[in-house]
Amino acid sequence: MKTSLTVLAICLLSFSNLFSQGHKVSGTAVMKNDNDSLEYKNLLVLLINKQDSIAIDCVYVLTDSLGNYCFNDVQSGEYVLELRYFLDNRRYPVYVGEDDLSLELFIDLNGSDLAEQAKRDIELGEAVIFAEGGEPPIIYGVEKTFEQKFGIQYIVPGCVRGPDSNYWPDYNMVIFNYLTERFGNKWKAFLRKDTVGYKQWKRNKKHR
Repeated sequence: MKTSLTVLAICLLSFSNLFSQGHKVSGTAVMKNDNDSLEYKNLLVLLINKQDSIAIDCVYVLTDSLGNYCFNDVQSGEYVLELRYFLDNRRYPVYVGEDDLSLELFIDLNGSDLAEQAKRDIELGEAVIFAEGGEPPIIYGVEKTFEQKFGIQYIVPGCVRGPDSNYWPDYNMVIFNYLTERFGNKWKAFLRKDTVGYKQWKRNKKHR
């Protein structure tokens, strides 16, 4: 009898989960392109389970002509909303609780929003740091040590770069401030000399 009741309870729990009503995650998505015009239609928006770093456990939609996107029946939990355009993307940490969620997504292909993305990347645990690099990109070995000690991956590009590279210093400066707040000055000893924006950041700190 006890076993039957246990099995019945499990079945009822599975049944309630299967038909439980989820929440709506919606909003607008906008992309600013090289011509300083805004595009709204057919932008790819992904809703990713936060525990899934390679985006297998995800669903996606395309925005309509007004930039609207909508995910229905989303269960409570932590997710990442990703706005993607070819190789460019912007990621937003979201928590779906008891109420529906509305969020505006934005991506500037020129990179003017990279500083804001740096803050979100820190929250997501996905922060990176940009080096100048070159052709071919040179790896010194300190990059892996830096990632292991401070949880931030080095990006060492080749000679081909997108227009957003003009804003890598803005991204890196957010990372420098974060590293200083969390680790003091320890991180500086492991920094590549060609890390983008570091000299400017030091000058700015000196004149404050």
